[in-house]
Order: sequence, then structure tokens, then C-alpha cells
Amino acid sequence: MEATMVIAKLAAILYLAVGLGILLSPTHYRSIYKEVISSPTLTYFSALMALFFGTLIVLFHNIWVQNWPVLITLIGWIGMLKGTIILIFPKSLKIWKPLLDHNTGLMIGGLIAVAIGGVLGYFSLLS
Repeated sequence: MEATMVIAKLAAILYLAVGLGILLSPTHYRSIYKEVISSPTLTYFSALMALFFGTLIVLFHNIWVQNWPVLITLIGWIGMLKGTIILIFPKSLKIWKPLLDHNTGLMIGGLIAVAIGGVLGYFSLLS
């Protein structure tokens, strides 16, 4: 359970910070995303980071339970899948571009990140 709490605390802080950043500065985050998808180097390193951290989470926290810690496992598997897909199909990032060209898609992403961070923060930091 110690790994669960450490990963949950770290993920809560990251998701809350990024989610709030997206909600409060959507133009900034939209420009970051446009830069990443237009640069093969940034796309490659983004995919490597997703694969690396996703794999790290799965190696240390591959716990399938009917409780909140499964969120951490899902985040790890999604990171591994995302990184692998982007490394194999780098242009796949462009499918998200239409959603992020408008504030609605970006705001939904920010709200999802805040919600994930809030849930993980509640269980790891407050309870």
C-alpha cells in the first residue's frame, strides 16, 4: 500500500496542477500541444515519457482491485498504451487537434485532469 500512496500523491499533485493550468491558461496549453504535434522530436520524447512512466507505474503498481487504487493501475496502462501508439504511429497525435482547437475540448480535458487529481488527492492526502 505504500507504493499506492506515493504514486497517488504524486499523480494528484501533477493532475491538479496541469488541470488547473489548462482551465486557467488554455491558450498557453493549446500552443504547447500545437508545438508538440508539429515537432517530431517533441512527439518522440513525449511518447518516450508516457511509455517510461506508464511502465514504471505498472511495474510497481499493477493492482486490480475494486477500489480507488485501480485508478493508478489504469493510469499506468493508459500511459504505456499511449506511449507505444505514439512511438509506432507518431501522426496519431493529430487526431486530437480538432478537439483542442476549440476551448470546449481543452476545458473538458482540464476538468477531467482536475477530477482525477481530486479523487487521488482525496484518498491519498486527505483520508
